Amino acid sequence: MSEENYDWLKEIIEDSGHPLSLKISTTLQRKEWFVGNGIRYPSPENGILKEIDVFGSKRSKLFPDANNNLIIECKKQKDPWIFFKQERKIDSIFVLNADHCGHEYGYVSSKQNDRFKKHYYYDNDFCTYHLVGGKKIEKGGPGATIDRAINQLYSALNFFIGSTEGSYPEFFYPVIVFDGEMYEASYRDEELEVKRTDHVFLQFDVAFTRPQIIEQIGSYKIDTVLSSKTHVIDIVKFGYFEKFLDKIDNNI
Repeated sequence: MSEENYDWLKEIIEDSGHPLSLKISTTLQRKEWFVGNGIRYPSPENGILKEIDVFGSKRSKLFPDANNNLIIECKKQKDPWIFFKQERKIDSIFVLNADHCGHEYGYVSSKQNDRFKKHYYYDNDFCTYHLVGGKKIEKGGPGATIDRAINQLYSALNFFIGSTEGSYPEFFYPVIVFDGEMYEASYRDEELEVKRTDHVFLQFDVAFTRPQIIEQIGSYKIDTVLSSKTHVIDIVKFGYFEKFLDKIDNNI
């Protein structure tokens, strides 16, 4: 009896994100991160169970007694992802996501600004727009892959920030690992420049349903009113992921 050919199943598996998730998990374990796979959580929006591909946790070297947590979505796509770089830098500590760190839920204290200047986010260019090349972008089309990943990370971020009750701060970093081609576009002297990239910081703001008053405790007390929360997602090419971990290890 001849062996059954499972090439068609292998193709289905390879086209999914599962092999990529396993490779990412192996790399994290080798770099001494605690790893969870396929973690399900109730959506803060409607209570329906959702799943995050990979969760990595490790003690912070930058913020004493804090833990760092990577919330990772793995995506694979033939169409290239293109990001538009702004001529601005990440310079606000409030892009960090923490359950608590000296003050309010989801934020960190401005007293930590000196430490933040050593953070790998700090003073890097960020992107605000993205598109997926190759086909017309429409609902359910090529652009849906990255949008689903962003929405999944945002939902998971809200859940994990709201569910931790430990004695030490927990920082959360949303990451998309992409098995495909990535490009960065920008305008310089009114000319459009495009180049390949291995890693981008995608920054976006989420508006609050009502303004939030954040207490800044320093040498004196200041109340800051915010109408939105700024988020940063690391989008990392699969082949660069190990170098990305090395890059951030001492700077988070």
